Amino acid sequence: MFERIFVPLDGSARAERALDVAAHIARASHGKIILVCIINHFILGALASPVLANLQSAEDTWSIDDAETYLQSLVDAPELSGLWTEKAVMSGPIAATLVNAAATYSANLIVMCSHGHSGVVSRPLGSVAEKVVCRTTIPVLLLREHGTLPIEPYLDAGKPLRILVALNNSSSSHAILKPTAELAVSLVGPASGILHLIRVTAPTELTPQTPGQQGEPDREPTLSMAITDLPEDPLADYKIAARWDALESRDVAEALVQIKETEAGNGTKDSNACKVIAIATHELAGYQQFPRGSVAARVMAETTLPIFFAHTPA
Repeated sequence: MFERIFVPLDGSARAERALDVAAHIARASHGKIILVCIINHFILGALASPVLANLQSAEDTWSIDDAETYLQSLVDAPELSGLWTEKAVMSGPIAATLVNAAATYSANLIVMCSHGHSGVVSRPLGSVAEKVVCRTTIPVLLLREHGTLPIEPYLDAGKPLRILVALNNSSSSHAILKPTAELAVSLVGPASGILHLIRVTAPTELTPQTPGQQGEPDREPTLSMAITDLPEDPLADYKIAARWDALESRDVAEALVQIKETEAGNGTKDSNACKVIAIATHELAGYQQFPRGSVAARVMAETTLPIFFAHTPA
């Protein structure tokens, strides 16, 4: 379970959206929340709470005392009541400092919301989030400014939480299954979570045809056999339901976004649609931020769903 949850904050209401989710996970795991501020990289525009209105200086920066006061106001808030918390105020290049701090505090999950404002030039926290995802080996649950949160009461009552898991045939992508199952259990418990495992491949890769071959290939075994051939079942310890699908497409990002936006026949959103997208990070190794046109960059640009990035070996 995720027992040390690292939450970067920048004073904005958007960044604070991560608190409800982090608190929910911490309660499920009996874990600790680590609240982090990076000072001298803040510009206080849209302030999240009245406490901050009195902290703004002429230079639009925070002192250590300002940041400590802000974090303590969050610790005292009802959302974190009864939880074990720790506060950290640091300075330095924001993304690198966050990555190093998460490792120093032995965090095993980072929860953050993109598009909060930070930095002396008001750079979006979204760009910081990309750098954190690329550089850390710790799983990152990236919430979206205008998206829903993957916890009650934001979920449909009585409906399971479905997480869309992008896979290919590599062991690297399969390594995402354990942390994703752990996330689902932390959010809603094993009985209310479903992993929707999807392999998106080019048509010729998924369904090779020999001359004269007819009929529709059996797609589900193509994917499920790739999992069952692993040395151990990565989902065995979590008792969580999973469904398998394989999809032919030359555009992985577009296919993933379309799947999550499944619509019911009457034009209303399908209550069984996926609420989180999980992506392995092995293709991001060595990059400082998402490569232009990469699956991660395009999915992040085209959906407001939370995205779970799990580090997997390259």
